Amino acid sequence: MFTGHGNFQEYLAKRQLSDTANCSCGEIKNPAHLIYNCINYTRDREIFIMKATLKGYTWPIPIAQLTNKDLHDEFITLITTITTIKENAP
Repeated sequence: MFTGHGNFQEYLAKRQLSDTANCSCGEIKNPAHLIYNCINYTRDREIFIMKATLKGYTWPIPIAQLTNKDLHDEFITLITTITTIKENAP
């Protein structure tokens, strides 16, 4: 996720494996976009932000802190939602 490699339109387009680098929301689809900005995941992000705030974090949380041990489970839930459930939806 953090390397930008994977099933992200930006990565696929650079390797000519996709015709577009854009997300369905119109922005460039890369990990940072999905975590911080994509309107398709606003609700999921808000849940994560609420849980992180209860642990003393402020948004936006720097990428380097997203994998802190005390945020691990919440971050994995966010990433799983973004990359599994909605990415595979029609």
